Amino acid sequence: MEELDLGLDIDVNGTSGSVNNFLKNTLPHYIKGAGLRLNDLSAPTFSGMPSARSALNSQEKKMEKAWKRVEQYERKVVTVYQTLMLCTDTATQPYKTILVKKYIDDQPDWKVANLVKYSDRQFGLKKKLALCDFAELLEAQKVKNGTLDIPNLLVYKQSTSTAD
Repeated sequence: MEELDLGLDIDVNGTSGSVNNFLKNTLPHYIKGAGLRLNDLSAPTFSGMPSARSALNSQEKKMEKAWKRVEQYERKVVTVYQTLMLCTDTATQPYKTILVKKYIDDQPDWKVANLVKYSDRQFGLKKKLALCDFAELLEAQKVKNGTLDIPNLLVYKQSTSTAD
């Protein structure tokens, strides 16, 4: 397969692999930590905004600490959701559709490829580009939402220069 170049020194294969791993393994952990289910993200009632909560009466510190942890997971889920919604979604770059159908709706690649009307080979390329689009957009969303503890998923090309 030919080497993809986004022109930003991003390693497409490395980045798409790290995002794939994140969406398959880390996101479900965040969702459980927030007390949600994966299909809550595709439900029409999910607003993408953290719900406002307040401690009732003066709850003990242990409960307050646990609640803050749940709220932090919820902020992470919201950050991922907002990033997915920002992904490009045009006829030639159906990145949001690919990511939502694959990682939120849990559809197999062949079904998503048919939906976006791409061959298996074309779909493989578009999926990698969709994952890279997500990784780039995620960095700004992390700053906006105060979720800098979400890992950086961008993998950069290694310099191939040699010292004389």
